[in-house]
Amino acid sequence: MILDFNQAFTAKQLETYLGRDRGEPIKVETVRDGLAANAAHFVAYLFPSAIFSRTQARIGNTDGDPGGSLLIETAGSKAGIWKDFGDPSQKGGDLLALYQANRRVSFHVALQECAEWLGQGTRPEVVYSRQQLLAKAKKFEQDLGPQKGEWHYTDAEGSIIASVYRFEPEGGGKEYLPWDAVKRRYGNPDIRPLYNIPGILQSDTVIFCEGEKAAKSLIDRGVCATSVMGGSNSPLDKSDLSPLSRKDVLIWPDADGPGLHFASQLSTFLKDVCSSVSVLTLPETVPSGWDAAAATEGEVKALLGGETAPAAPVLPFFWFSDAEPSLEANDFVEGLLTSSAMSVVYGPSNCGKTFFILDLALHVAWGREWRGRAVDQGAILYLSLEGALGIRNRIAAFKRHHGLNGTSLPFVVMPRPINLLDNEADVRAVIQLVQHVEEATSLPVRMVIIDTLSRAMAGGNENSPEDMTALIGNCDQIRSQTGAHVSVVHHSGKDEARGARGHSSLRAATDTEIEIKRDPALTRSSVRIAKQRDLEAGDPFEFTLHSVYLGDNARKKPVTSCVVLEAAETAIVARQPSELSPKEAEALSCLWEVLNLFGYETDGVSVHVSLDHWKTRLRGNGTIDRNNDDMARTQFNRIKKALDAKGKINISGDAVCIAETSET
Repeated sequence: MILDFNQAFTAKQLETYLGRDRGEPIKVETVRDGLAANAAHFVAYLFPSAIFSRTQARIGNTDGDPGGSLLIETAGSKAGIWKDFGDPSQKGGDLLALYQANRRVSFHVALQECAEWLGQGTRPEVVYSRQQLLAKAKKFEQDLGPQKGEWHYTDAEGSIIASVYRFEPEGGGKEYLPWDAVKRRYGNPDIRPLYNIPGILQSDTVIFCEGEKAAKSLIDRGVCATSVMGGSNSPLDKSDLSPLSRKDVLIWPDADGPGLHFASQLSTFLKDVCSSVSVLTLPETVPSGWDAAAATEGEVKALLGGETAPAAPVLPFFWFSDAEPSLEANDFVEGLLTSSAMSVVYGPSNCGKTFFILDLALHVAWGREWRGRAVDQGAILYLSLEGALGIRNRIAAFKRHHGLNGTSLPFVVMPRPINLLDNEADVRAVIQLVQHVEEATSLPVRMVIIDTLSRAMAGGNENSPEDMTALIGNCDQIRSQTGAHVSVVHHSGKDEARGARGHSSLRAATDTEIEIKRDPALTRSSVRIAKQRDLEAGDPFEFTLHSVYLGDNARKKPVTSCVVLEAAETAIVARQPSELSPKEAEALSCLWEVLNLFGYETDGVSVHVSLDHWKTRLRGNGTIDRNNDDMARTQFNRIKKALDAKGKINISGDAVCIAETSET
């Protein structure tokens, strides 16, 4: 395609066209003619994914999806005229009408905005920007010819995640254009999906073809088939083959050298994924390049055996007459958590949320009733993204408190940071680990716990809709491919009344939200079900943390951790919140946390911790200044003296403990 920028209006021409120099109102015909004269630039601006030939541009629809059914004339006497042959409801028209349909605005708004686009057209920076937009289409400058096929790759729920479009150029041959529907750009996704994932998940046996056309021909005959984006040129190490886990796979190669080589390479990749892998032996009489799409009905029956059934829908459905009440419970924690769903447990620092979710999960692994709720036993995968030391001690405290030393529970901890923001990183590894745990325990994995969300984002922005949506999508992938409940431990924002921190898409995608707050004056935490999609929210309840002695460290100092107890199990002395300032209450709560984690006995009764340890934790929490040492020292001394004067703490040298009147 030759780009002739000399066709663009000069500044004087635009002023004359738009009547700006005389203060005249914008004329419809003026704008229409201006857009037609700059049709290629305008289409590139409106549809960055359009495919350009010499005199036309093609796009899938007025929303800008890829495809070829909507044609726009960009040169000649019909420049600016368009017609959508794939959507009879679209009447077509000029570029003003196309702008209206794309932006969903009134004619008046479209006229104003298109006039503004034209009016800026002669600025040097705008001309350069338009040149850059058109340059992006250079790889499509050849006339790709008519579109001859399109295949859509969907996730387990049927949502399109990628597409492949086939064209036949005038000079012969075939051209394929892949489309990443998630990132909305041409090109293959970073991790290439399998074709027909919904069908794969419903079948024990899958035929693997080299291309989508061959796979679709088998699917239309009632045979479960798949392929991967790129055919024999696909980099299999960048393809998500996990939906084929535990399937029996038969590879149907194309009858040529590249096809047989691809089948050999593919079988190597699949041997550690599938239950069985074999390659179909092709008849010697078939011509070179022969594949499943070229096979007759009789050849398919002869090669695969048995009768082929009529094509059946691959998406789940039921008829109106089949709608009966579903009485089977899938809440593995009665009235609280359901299978294949997602929950978020959130609260401020030091509120006990990790202790809470750990206690719940260990009861599921144990198969014991939790807070009066029935539990369906299952395995747990705990992604402890902040390390192993704290979680080891907490599990050890649970074992000791409940008399479980020597008992084996189906509870697995993965103790290192991972990246769940990028589906090319660790998502598949998590799914494989879930499958391994299920095989090792012969139990379903009920929960995958992500502690915490911020560590799973690998530096991503919690407030970014793109980053949060990507993380949610990968959590959805884990749920859909494993059937496990995904629970995310998260922090509340600065304004606790607004709920969990970060972009609102997290709350929209969550089935269950559990909010935890800590009352430092009462040394207990409250739990509120902030959202429940399918179950009743239930009443709030409270818990306390009870310190458990684990042993002495190398310095002969006692090591402790905590377990969760219901508030009614401990004697709690109520205090008036007015006794302490907010900073003092926060500092006292922090001291309880430090004592529970790192405290040591000095007199056989009181558990102490160093003042420096307490001060360091207060700086880390932001209770006192993080950046100014002098200010932090002044604030710490003020808080320390106030709590000591109010009888909340006892200071002995460089150590501190909770005063007897403040102990739980």
